[in-house]
Amino acid sequence: MKHSFTLLVGLLLQLAGCTNELTTSELDHYLANPANGLTRKQEAGELTVEVTYRPAALVAPYHREDKLLDRHQSQYYLLSISRKGAEVLDPARGFSAYSSLLQTLAFRPQEYMRLTTADGDTLVPSNSILERTYGMGASTRILVAFPASAGEKHPSVVFHLEEFGLQMGNLSFPFEHQDIVDIPPLKPTATMAGTPK
Repeated sequence: MKHSFTLLVGLLLQLAGCTNELTTSELDHYLANPANGLTRKQEAGELTVEVTYRPAALVAPYHREDKLLDRHQSQYYLLSISRKGAEVLDPARGFSAYSSLLQTLAFRPQEYMRLTTADGDTLVPSNSILERTYGMGASTRILVAFPASAGEKHPSVVFHLEEFGLQMGNLSFPFEHQDIVDIPPLKPTATMAGTPK
């Protein structure tokens, strides 16, 4: 009887310790799964445009001293644009076009992006970082930071991307707050080295 009680207590403690925490790779797959509502995708001619909500715990690869992103004061969306499976930021398309697009994406992307809420509030990015892959990536990616409170009090937000020279038109990507709340936590052992506290 005493042995059964000990086994039962041990089993209950083990079950209580189980959570649905995910590794970095598992969390990336979770975010990319369209069924979870955290990645929105649209086709515009030759272009594929995706916007993915990124939890603050996954922002470490974008941390740079000259453009510090405060993981505790921001919420993040990763904008990905590709043309036929390649980056849109491609010097092979002509230096003038490349230079103009680089200037826009690296220094002025905030002019073309915003979040709107169901209440009609408009929020502008507080910061952004262009991922530099020098033409070797499958897409051109920009991490966009918005104030952390942007979606907290609203049931939904819409990420708006305005035309900026790629002939894709104006695009909108809706996100539900509950989908963000439901994101499983990252396993503590999976956090990346160098992540700022």
